[in-house]
Amino acid sequence: MPYNLNTLSQVAAEAAFDDQAFLARTVSQNAEERVKWEALFDELGIHYYKSEANFIFFESPDADGLADAWLTEGYQVRRGQRDGWLRLTIPMAQDGVVMRNILKQFMN
Repeated sequence: MPYNLNTLSQVAAEAAFDDQAFLARTVSQNAEERVKWEALFDELGIHYYKSEANFIFFESPDADGLADAWLTEGYQVRRGQRDGWLRLTIPMAQDGVVMRNILKQFMN
């Protein structure tokens, strides 16, 4: 696999698959949050790849600066997969509000 999954994360994944209501709720919440991120990226003119997953891959004129701005507030995004791009895992709604506000301030 391209990433490492420990035993605990595998057990948690199996439990989640056994709870279909949890799984449906999680997929729905991710979809709702992803729409908000895509709308903001469109508004700010940020290039991104459409996603059906729990993450969005997007370009930033100062990817390291933005990643650092989020990290300062306790939010980590993946860097280093492509120069000038970041991979944002779709956060919970309350964290999404904070992260989008940081992005708006950063872009201004």
